[in-house]
Amino acid sequence: RFNYVRRWVRVPLGHGPIENPTKDDGVSKFESVAVDWTPPENVKLEDSKIVVLLLAGLTGGSEEGYVVDLVARVRAKGWHSFVMLGRGLARTPCQSDAFFHGARTCDFRATAQMLRRALPRDTKIVAVGVSMGGIIVNSACVRGELDGLCDAAISVSGCNDTNLNVNFLHSRKVWQPVLAHGLKEAFTESKSSVERMERKVGSGWREILGDVKNVKDFDNGIVTPLNDFRGADHYHEQMSPPKKDYANLKIPLFLVAALDDPV
Repeated sequence: RFNYVRRWVRVPLGHGPIENPTKDDGVSKFESVAVDWTPPENVKLEDSKIVVLLLAGLTGGSEEGYVVDLVARVRAKGWHSFVMLGRGLARTPCQSDAFFHGARTCDFRATAQMLRRALPRDTKIVAVGVSMGGIIVNSACVRGELDGLCDAAISVSGCNDTNLNVNFLHSRKVWQPVLAHGLKEAFTESKSSVERMERKVGSGWREILGDVKNVKDFDNGIVTPLNDFRGADHYHEQMSPPKKDYANLKIPLFLVAALDDPV
């Protein structure tokens, strides 16, 4: 274990299927995400040849076991690492009504921009996303949002076609209920979260949440009204760039997944 140094990055007040930066959404005039920095011993940031920008899986933060393991290995090489926390997740505040969703890439881009400005030009930045973080890294790379900011990217177990993945019955029946439980907790763990549910989902949000059995149920009942998607299928389309668009990649993107990945 080691101590993280927490920093905050100002991000756009992006909302909905198409990111629409606005100066005020009626709830807050700004939004930010937490970034946990781990400096290795006796290596200044400007002397780190490689910097890793890491985004964890669904509802995950910098204390997840797989994140701690990866950061420790990066640190042992004398490289600095930054773990970006999803907007409002891992007990961080979300100031606005634009809560976390997996199709949003502007927060990760803003964090990469901050790092690029802070580092010497010859420092290589590698984006790493795990699971939901991998999905976001995929989308950001394919859309060209990390061009000129990151030198390479790695997506670990990041689904490439979320709508197609809904047909994976083992995931839907066995594993997704576990993920859905974590989502219920993350989206309702604070007073402001409950107030957001009342405003955006309506007074019946508790009953809707109670009927959720898997991730698609959650996306239909909660994520869709929170972010003005037309439904879970529309949301999943926004999360998964078409396969043909991968031909437009400007930076190396390494996709790795287990053959028996339960998700």
